[in-house]
Amino acid sequence: MESIHGDRIIIRNSDVVNGTIVNHSVPPGHLIFVKLILPASENINTAVAEIDRAIQGFSPELEKANPSYRPKVVVETAAFGYVTIEVHAYVAEMLDYGPEKTRLYLLAANSMTNAGLKPVL
Repeated sequence: MESIHGDRIIIRNSDVVNGTIVNHSVPPGHLIFVKLILPASENINTAVAEIDRAIQGFSPELEKANPSYRPKVVVETAAFGYVTIEVHAYVAEMLDYGPEKTRLYLLAANSMTNAGLKPVL
Protein backbone atom coordinates (compact mmCIF):
# COMPACT_ATOMS: atom_id res chain seq x y z
CA MET A 1 0.00 0.00 0.00
CA GLU A 2 0.99 3.61 -0.26
CA SER A 3 0.28 6.37 2.25
CA ILE A 4 -1.15 9.74 1.30
CA HIS A 5 2.41 11.06 1.61
CA GLY A 6 3.79 8.50 -0.86
CA ASP A 7 5.38 6.21 1.74
CA ARG A 8 5.27 2.51 0.94
CA ILE A 9 3.50 0.46 3.62
CA ILE A 10 4.00 -3.30 3.88
CA ILE A 11 1.55 -5.39 5.91
CA ARG A 12 2.15 -9.06 6.65
CA ASN A 13 -0.61 -11.47 5.63
CA SER A 14 -0.92 -12.64 9.24
CA ASP A 15 -1.69 -9.06 10.33
CA VAL A 16 -4.43 -8.79 7.71
CA VAL A 17 -5.99 -12.14 8.63
CA ASN A 18 -5.76 -11.77 12.42
CA GLY A 19 -6.16 -8.04 12.87
CA THR A 20 -8.46 -5.17 12.13
CA ILE A 21 -7.72 -2.85 9.24
CA VAL A 22 -8.73 0.78 9.69
CA ASN A 23 -8.91 3.14 6.74
CA HIS A 24 -7.53 6.46 7.90
CA SER A 25 -7.88 8.24 4.57
CA VAL A 26 -10.03 11.34 4.54
CA PRO A 27 -12.33 12.13 1.63
CA PRO A 28 -11.90 15.64 0.24
CA GLY A 29 -15.45 16.73 1.01
CA HIS A 30 -18.41 16.36 3.30
CA LEU A 31 -21.81 14.99 2.24
CA ILE A 32 -24.79 17.24 2.91
CA PHE A 33 -28.41 16.61 2.03
CA VAL A 34 -31.75 18.35 2.12
CA LYS A 35 -35.26 16.91 1.99
CA LEU A 36 -38.15 18.31 0.00
CA ILE A 37 -41.77 17.21 0.16
CA LEU A 38 -43.89 17.04 -2.97
CA PRO A 39 -47.56 16.07 -3.19
CA ALA A 40 -47.85 12.72 -4.97
CA SER A 41 -50.30 14.34 -7.40
CA GLU A 42 -47.41 16.40 -8.86
CA ASN A 43 -45.20 15.03 -11.64
CA ILE A 44 -42.33 13.30 -9.82
CA ASN A 45 -40.37 12.68 -13.04
CA THR A 46 -40.37 16.40 -13.80
CA ALA A 47 -39.35 17.22 -10.23
CA VAL A 48 -36.37 14.85 -10.31
CA ALA A 49 -35.24 16.06 -13.75
CA GLU A 50 -35.51 19.75 -12.82
CA ILE A 51 -33.72 19.33 -9.49
CA ASP A 52 -30.98 17.28 -11.15
CA ARG A 53 -30.50 20.01 -13.76
CA ALA A 54 -30.42 22.78 -11.12
CA ILE A 55 -27.82 21.17 -8.86
CA GLN A 56 -25.23 20.22 -11.49
CA GLY A 57 -22.01 22.05 -10.81
CA PHE A 58 -22.90 22.56 -7.14
CA SER A 59 -19.30 21.83 -6.09
CA PRO A 60 -17.32 21.83 -9.33
CA GLU A 61 -13.92 21.45 -7.67
CA LEU A 62 -14.99 18.23 -5.94
CA GLU A 63 -16.84 16.87 -8.97
CA LYS A 64 -13.76 17.44 -11.11
CA ALA A 65 -11.56 15.57 -8.60
CA ASN A 66 -13.93 12.60 -8.41
CA PRO A 67 -17.08 12.03 -10.51
CA SER A 68 -18.70 10.13 -7.62
CA TYR A 69 -19.02 13.49 -5.85
CA ARG A 70 -21.59 14.59 -8.42
CA PRO A 71 -24.85 15.75 -6.72
CA LYS A 72 -27.68 13.22 -6.70
CA VAL A 73 -31.47 13.25 -6.42
CA VAL A 74 -33.10 10.39 -4.51
CA VAL A 75 -36.83 9.73 -4.16
CA GLU A 76 -36.68 8.55 -0.58
CA THR A 77 -40.25 7.68 0.39
CA ALA A 78 -43.83 7.97 -0.79
CA ALA A 79 -46.58 7.79 1.81
CA PHE A 80 -49.85 9.46 2.74
CA GLY A 81 -50.08 11.32 -0.56
CA TYR A 82 -46.60 12.88 -0.41
CA VAL A 83 -43.17 12.06 -1.81
CA THR A 84 -39.97 12.85 0.05
CA ILE A 85 -37.11 13.80 -2.24
CA GLU A 86 -33.56 13.94 -0.89
CA VAL A 87 -30.89 15.96 -2.63
CA HIS A 88 -27.32 14.88 -1.85
CA ALA A 89 -24.23 16.97 -2.59
CA TYR A 90 -20.66 17.23 -1.39
CA VAL A 91 -19.06 20.43 -0.12
CA ALA A 92 -15.48 21.26 0.77
CA GLU A 93 -14.66 20.65 4.42
CA MET A 94 -15.84 23.50 6.62
CA LEU A 95 -17.22 23.93 10.09
CA ASP A 96 -20.56 25.50 9.17
CA TYR A 97 -22.54 23.66 6.49
CA GLY A 98 -25.65 25.82 6.98
CA PRO A 99 -25.12 28.25 4.10
CA GLU A 100 -24.35 25.42 1.66
CA LYS A 101 -27.39 23.41 2.80
CA THR A 102 -29.52 26.53 2.33
CA ARG A 103 -28.10 27.06 -1.16
CA LEU A 104 -28.78 23.41 -2.05
CA TYR A 105 -32.35 23.59 -0.70
CA LEU A 106 -33.12 26.80 -2.58
CA LEU A 107 -31.71 25.46 -5.85
CA ALA A 108 -33.89 22.36 -5.54
CA ALA A 109 -37.07 24.09 -4.32
CA ASN A 110 -36.82 26.92 -6.84
CA SER A 111 -36.28 24.47 -9.70
CA MET A 112 -39.55 22.72 -8.84
CA THR A 113 -41.43 25.98 -8.47
CA ASN A 114 -40.03 27.29 -11.77
CA ALA A 115 -41.24 24.08 -13.45
CA GLY A 116 -44.78 24.81 -12.23
CA LEU A 117 -44.73 22.22 -9.44
CA LYS A 118 -45.98 22.97 -5.95
CA PRO A 119 -43.60 21.55 -3.32
CA VAL A 120 -44.60 21.75 0.33
CA LEU A 121 -42.45 24.59 1.63
